[in-house]
Parts: sequence; C-alpha cells; structure tokens
Amino acid sequence: MSDILQEAQELLVRARVRSTFDLATHGRPFVTVKDLAGYLDCDRRTIIRMITAGALEAAKVGRSWRIPTEIARAAFHVQRQQAAS
Repeated sequence: MSDILQEAQELLVRARVRSTFDLATHGRPFVTVKDLAGYLDCDRRTIIRMITAGALEAAKVGRSWRIPTEIARAAFHVQRQQAAS
C-alpha cells in the first residue's frame, strides 16, 4: 500500500511543479532537476542520467544538480518568453 501512496504523492508533486514552473518564462539562471523533471513530466532519475551521460550540461551543488536555464531551453527547444505581469 505504501508504494501506491508514494506514487500518488509523486504525481501530486509533479502536478504542482508543472503548474507553477514554466521553462519558457523562468527568470533564474539555473533550473533544478526536480523542476525540469516536473516540466517534462519525467522522473528525476531520467534527468540525472542525461547529466551523467553528458547529454545535458549541469553543475553539482552539494548533493544536487543545477542546470543552466539557457542550456535547458536549448536542449529541449524551448523559446524564451517574457513572464506575464
């Protein structure tokens, strides 16, 4: 039963991240693995595999990874847009 609860919780987190994070309007210099995975609707491990394989440039900060926003946009062909005021 705990697997089902964990999966449901992950889906809720993804839905929350996806609704608040938009790579096209993201104004910060770096993106977290969690935000990018939520935006792409994939598992965080997929993003980490891409980083360790060299397909996605990132910097390790402590135990977590940070992806430069412009690199993430280029890798996933996302055009930059101005955030709605």
